[in-house]
Amino acid sequence: MSKIIYVCYKNRLNPPNIEESMRCVCNEISPDNIAPNPPKISRSEGIAYGIVNPVDSVLEHENSVLLGCLLSEKYPWWEAKKEDLDGSYVIIQAGNDSINLISDIVGSRTIWYYKDDEVFIASTSQRAITMLICSFEFNQEVIPWFMSTGSMGLSNSWDKRFKIVPPDTTIVLDRHKWTISKQKNRVEFINDQKDGQSSETRLIEILKKTLKETRLDYSKWVLPLSGGYDSRGILYFINREDADNQKLITITWGLEHSLDQKGNDAYVAKKLAEYVQLPHNYYFTDVGEEPIEKIVERFIINGEGRIDHISGYMDGFNIFKKLFEDGVEGIIRGDEGFGWVPVNSSIQARISTGLGVCSDFENLKDYEKYGFHKQTIPEILDKGDDETLAAYRDRLYHEYRIPTILSSLTDLKTPYIEVLNPLLSRKIIEEIRRTPDRLRTDKRLYKDIVTKSMPKIGFAKYGANKSRGDILKNDAIVDLMESELSSMNTKTVLPPEFVKYVLKNVKTQEFSNSKREKPSVFKFAIRIAPKRIKSWFVGTSRMNVDWNVLAFRMYIVVKMNGVLNDDASLLETTCK
Repeated sequence: MSKIIYVCYKNRLNPPNIEESMRCVCNEISPDNIAPNPPKISRSEGIAYGIVNPVDSVLEHENSVLLGCLLSEKYPWWEAKKEDLDGSYVIIQAGNDSINLISDIVGSRTIWYYKDDEVFIASTSQRAITMLICSFEFNQEVIPWFMSTGSMGLSNSWDKRFKIVPPDTTIVLDRHKWTISKQKNRVEFINDQKDGQSSETRLIEILKKTLKETRLDYSKWVLPLSGGYDSRGILYFINREDADNQKLITITWGLEHSLDQKGNDAYVAKKLAEYVQLPHNYYFTDVGEEPIEKIVERFIINGEGRIDHISGYMDGFNIFKKLFEDGVEGIIRGDEGFGWVPVNSSIQARISTGLGVCSDFENLKDYEKYGFHKQTIPEILDKGDDETLAAYRDRLYHEYRIPTILSSLTDLKTPYIEVLNPLLSRKIIEEIRRTPDRLRTDKRLYKDIVTKSMPKIGFAKYGANKSRGDILKNDAIVDLMESELSSMNTKTVLPPEFVKYVLKNVKTQEFSNSKREKPSVFKFAIRIAPKRIKSWFVGTSRMNVDWNVLAFRMYIVVKMNGVLNDDASLLETTCK
């Protein structure tokens, strides 16, 4: 997905230099390792927008813009209600009386907005908004969330003035009254007590219809395959329903040695492609040839510091650079919401979906004594009195994990290519929210369907990438983190005593693209234990955030504070 910066002025007059400002912002947030498509700049009465690295899938109608992909074009997207739209997208609908910002059913894409007395700005980039308003006000609430989750937390932004459009929501700007209203659908799991066969039949039909409606030019799209269930299901239904599927190319990325390791994601994915007789390309994520500092910096800038999941990007985004330069328009990903792991308590439901708070971790439980902002779970993420534990767990997945964590991972890729998540279709999500708890737990219903589809190919037991914890023990990365966290820049953002506390526990180890850390007996026992045993352990004992991971999260916070402060002065200096 290209990025967009969209501005509406209250007085319906554009500043004389708006086109130059837009072009400057678009160029500044483009990836530094490709020659992107020239930005698309548009202006009319009181409205101006810029599209970064525009591709053919970007749709425009007068002043309305759609970034992403629709699964059905039954309704004119520029005037349709959110309930009538399906796909992975953000939409800006422009009329004479209002501006509407529309998110998809699970918020798989993120769009922020800002409003003051004179201007309304919407963008898929926080940096772009900062550049245009020429100011930055750091949001202290982000820090504890980043330390405990490696993400910004629900609806948080780096600037405390920026707001996020939640999942399945329309934000409406009344251009005459200059006021904002919100129309949001409630996330609810009904737990319909239908039998398993009925549920399976219904879901199969919806999967078939959804993948059939995924009308893509497969010569310009690729399907990333893993050794698990999600992408395999997409592969099966595309192969079954689309007669034109022979154009589809499958890809996998990981360490070079993983391709020949039985039981590995990469090894299994290759077997799957061979089984359906589709071409398969494997891309290496071994550490790139550029300096480590450059690789880490690009990871932070491309994703605007929203997430700490660096494992798949240690090649310096060479995979996505190559896909872009090879003319690939997008990838078909397998993000989904079919259900999550078994849990026995509310705290297990939270932690399993990535919603851990500082008090859940031994090395963060005293965070407030260092002067950090108090961390409070939003009321919308509390368990309802009549809500089953399984429904609560899966609501957290839909209402928190997808729009906060998975959308951040999508943001890392979209500066280069488009991303479509057909398994997050409105029809599929609505059906899953009617499915009984027992069929959602551990994705039982979906796994049963996929297991029957390709019974001759087993499932992967190992990932193809090096773990984040291993990567962050690299001497060069540790030196980088220690240098930044010991600088004056850090003292303006993080308490010095807490920084010392973390840095004295950071470790280093010999780093190799092929070397795998030998787990302790305890870690190995947990790894091979049944899922119910694992879920029992989570939440019954206070854990530690890995010290190197914690240092990296702090490093991201400090770097983004610096980047956004620089962005705030960009138009006053560079672009004049």
